[in-house]
Formats: sequence, structure tokens, C-alpha cells
Amino acid sequence: MSKFDAAAIIKAAEALANEKPKPVNLPGIGALFKRRLNFGDIEAAEQIGEPYTVNGVLDRKTRVAIGVAQMLCGPDGEPIFDASNKDHIGLIVKIPWDVLRQVNNEDEAGNA
Repeated sequence: MSKFDAAAIIKAAEALANEKPKPVNLPGIGALFKRRLNFGDIEAAEQIGEPYTVNGVLDRKTRVAIGVAQMLCGPDGEPIFDASNKDHIGLIVKIPWDVLRQVNNEDEAGNA
């Protein structure tokens, strides 16, 4: 039986928390980067989405657009889109799905 190693768990958590953004190439848009959403992003998305809710419900397309805005970034993690900007969210909603789905289908080298 192996000994429980809290320090190793903390080290692994720190590595995940400090992960570098990965390249992604979106057809028609170009080369950029994506970062993994973290717990703070998910919590922030709830507040960001409040102005978009209808009867307390945030529709799926807006929820996904907020996530995409939070995920797409430059090489150092600087955001490209402002997730709290209605114009940016409206623009993301209008980007063709076959382009945006590449965000989740890209490998680390930016290949679909």
C-alpha cells in the first residue's frame, strides 16, 4: 500500500493551475491560443451571464459563447474577447459552428 502524499497532490494541482495556453488554428480566423477553463471562470460565467437570462435561465448558445470568450487567448493567456462585452458575445454566437468546434477538436500542435 502506497503512502498518501498530500505534497504530490498539491504539486500536481499547481501544475494544472499554471498550464500554458495551447495553439489553435481556426479556419477563417487564424492562429491563436486556447486555455482550459478553471473553476473561477465557471463561477464568473454565472455572473457574466446574468444580463442575458430570461426568467432566470441562460440559453445554451450564450453560455457556450461566454466559455469560448473565456477560453480564446494570446500566447500568454491574455483574453482576445471580453466575456462581459455583449458585442463580443453576440459576435461569437454568429461564428459558424464548424469553426468554433475546432476549439475543442484541436491537438496541442494546432491541428484539427
